[in-house]
Amino acid sequence: RQRLRFPLRTLGFLCSGALGAWVMRAPWAAYWRAREFQADRYATRLGQGETLARFLDTNALAYDLPVPFMWLTEHTHPPTEHRIDQLDEQATTTERSSE
Repeated sequence: RQRLRFPLRTLGFLCSGALGAWVMRAPWAAYWRAREFQADRYATRLGQGETLARFLDTNALAYDLPVPFMWLTEHTHPPTEHRIDQLDEQATTTERSSE
């Protein structure tokens, strides 16, 4: 009975689709991080970039922990500091182009 446990677990893992979910977790998380940056760019185009950066700085930055090797993890949210930096950069670019 003990010898059958490993093959049955492996077969169950493969048949349940868990292998596909496990393989796709890092690319899927990278996709959602990119979508969040795209949403930030959209907020900047609407003129809400500075407001969003201020909100992230006061509310989300305190609970944001650095994650080493982000591209290898399943974390779907980019680091808040990176989002704030990108929002500030986009705001200055938008100001320059409007002048």
